[in-house]
Amino acid sequence: MREAQVSSDYEHYREWKGWGGGLGLEKWKDRYFAGEIQRAGLEKSATILEIGFGDGEFLGWARKNGFNATGIEIIPQLVEVALSNGFDAHLYDIVSQDSDSKNPLSGRHYDAVFAFDVVEHLTPNQAKVLFQKLAKMLRPGGRVILRFPNGESLFYIPVQNGDYTHRMHVCQLKLEHLCLGTGLKLMKYSNAYRVANKRSTAWMKYLFFLFRDLVEIFIGYLYYNRRRPLDPVATAVLILCEE
Repeated sequence: MREAQVSSDYEHYREWKGWGGGLGLEKWKDRYFAGEIQRAGLEKSATILEIGFGDGEFLGWARKNGFNATGIEIIPQLVEVALSNGFDAHLYDIVSQDSDSKNPLSGRHYDAVFAFDVVEHLTPNQAKVLFQKLAKMLRPGGRVILRFPNGESLFYIPVQNGDYTHRMHVCQLKLEHLCLGTGLKLMKYSNAYRVANKRSTAWMKYLFFLFRDLVEIFIGYLYYNRRRPLDPVATAVLILCEE
């Protein structure tokens, strides 16, 4: 495993996030990942790349559910834990490292790339570089699934401001702009897949979800003449531009 330059901003990031390295998965997150996979339209034969896999929850879910998944990270300790658990994991900064000879993903292509809570850590220029590189790594029909604090919503402020390593506010129009000239285009922008984290109170949570839908419709048409996703966290799907 090769050393990479890691910003001092991330020196204690693992500790702050409470990532213990067990790669366990709470039941509600199992349902969440399944929902995002279903919405993305992926088959179990899909090959997946995860950027910034963190504590390895999605890598673990993907392996358990039969997907061929690879992960990259910029925090060495997280890569060590993933490797010790048998994952195809690499220490690699896909945005900053340019040399193909040192690229562990060189020659690989994927049906889908997932980046949960990653793009908000980049500047706009870095995001464009990332999108350009991902466009070259996708197979025909491939897609990129991003999750991030939802800049369409007032309710995203605690999520966005709660992490000082966040560099960019992300919303639908900005993503459309960032995609121009990268080989990718925005196909879908929506609230992150909703799940109740406790089955015992799930009925109440789904009533809240229904109420939030009504609020979205009301506020959206009151101010913007269309519905806008207003959950604190959003998901976007990017696809390859047609030749």
